[in-house]
Amino acid sequence: MELSDELAIVNAVIPHAAHGKHRNIRLDDPLLRLSEAGLDSMDVAVLGAYLCELFDVPPDLHRSMPGDTVHHMFEHLRLHGRRQIQHAHEVDDLLAP
Repeated sequence: MELSDELAIVNAVIPHAAHGKHRNIRLDDPLLRLSEAGLDSMDVAVLGAYLCELFDVPPDLHRSMPGDTVHHMFEHLRLHGRRQIQHAHEVDDLLAP
């Protein structure tokens, strides 16, 4: 998976996971610390939880999800995820009401 795909997937999840004005944050650097991008610790925790659910990471491994950068999050998802999502449109399909 390309870094641009990782960013697109995370950007598709952010409106569902972040709160208030943070829902409009769009990331453009997979190595930028999420806190520097404007997400607070609660946003990062909820974003990680959503990604773990979407990628079907076993619940006992949710807490070990790194929350520093998109790239580190995806290393965890590739290693532990039982579902592989390749494109942002898959997120929309999975999160649709």
